[in-house]
Amino acid sequence: MTGMGTVCKAAGVLCILGGCAGWGLAGIGEEKLRICWLREMTDVLRRIRDEIGYGKRTLPEICGLLAECGGPLLRPIFRELYRLLTAGGGEIGRIWESRMESYMRHTPLSGEEKEILIRLPGELNRPEETLQAQMMERAAILLAEHCRQAEASYENKARVTFSLSLLSGVFLVILFL
Repeated sequence: MTGMGTVCKAAGVLCILGGCAGWGLAGIGEEKLRICWLREMTDVLRRIRDEIGYGKRTLPEICGLLAECGGPLLRPIFRELYRLLTAGGGEIGRIWESRMESYMRHTPLSGEEKEILIRLPGELNRPEETLQAQMMERAAILLAEHCRQAEASYENKARVTFSLSLLSGVFLVILFL
């Protein structure tokens, strides 16, 4: 019985350490996903700026373009927006805000980062295309700065998070033994 008890304890220790390490890796993965979201949102804002400024396209046309050739994280929402906007189901701003808000709800972004994309149609109510393009560029610069900060702190956060998760696992093992 003593040999079996030791095996069970060893298995328990491994399960606790593995679970805590997995918890730490999940936190690290979420930060990496946030960086991917920020990069893609920055690219989208710059693409919208270019399409407004150079292509002279409307927001529904831009949604159609992004639905086809946008990044993988935002392509589904632009597909849905394009479908709703071309169906003539209401005002562009309301459709955009409601759909984008529900889509962005479960992303790892901060509230300010989400708001930039959610409130985008309000920024496009400027009378001139150059003002609209400037607003898009300002928002893209802000997101790019958030992305740079997240990338700069990613390595240290990853090490600290993983170390703390393993230390909490060791603490739990000691506590249970």
